[in-house]
Amino acid sequence: PMVYMVASPLWLLLLIYWAYSIHVKHAQYANDMHRMLVWVPAVQAMQGALSIGYFNACPWESNVSMLLATLWVVITIIKDPVILFCLLMVAKGWCVTRAALSPNEVFSASVIASLMYISIISMYAMAMADANKVLSMMPTLVTYAVMLWHVMTAISFNLRILKAQLFALRRQAPRPLRSPALIPTSARGVNSSSTPQQVQRGRYYHACLHQV
Repeated sequence: PMVYMVASPLWLLLLIYWAYSIHVKHAQYANDMHRMLVWVPAVQAMQGALSIGYFNACPWESNVSMLLATLWVVITIIKDPVILFCLLMVAKGWCVTRAALSPNEVFSASVIASLMYISIISMYAMAMADANKVLSMMPTLVTYAVMLWHVMTAISFNLRILKAQLFALRRQAPRPLRSPALIPTSARGVNSSSTPQQVQRGRYYHACLHQV
């Protein structure tokens, strides 16, 4: 309980700060991904607060303690799928490198989140039935492995997109330098005493400063 007593206020402060940032302070810059990420500190804060009450209500004999225990189990089960789904959307570059995801990507992410939800439910059900602990954790471990592979694939794909975008920007960057208005007077060759080498050197220095 001490861990939750320390972590819950921190998650609550993070939730308040994030909600204030995307709805008030930086509302004009917030997108769907920022609003979706509110669920991460929200679920963590709720699970932490319920955990404090859950452990303090032990041995859960009254109706209130049983209700608290039920809510704790529900939030604990949905916490990991919600957080991992949000992280998966970030790994896919939603609202970062791409404005929208393809239907196949949305479907695969939903399937993985659903499998994570089912595996966690089965793990708790088998644990309550006094089943083998290692056997009860196998579905969850397999789902985590599939999730990790999916995230690494999405990150690799986004890195290739960013590399292509940077390559395109580097190819297009020198084009504005061809406009006489953007070239320094010393590099235009207006002075008849300037040699082609000096003009080329001036353009080179200007291009370097422009890149910096």
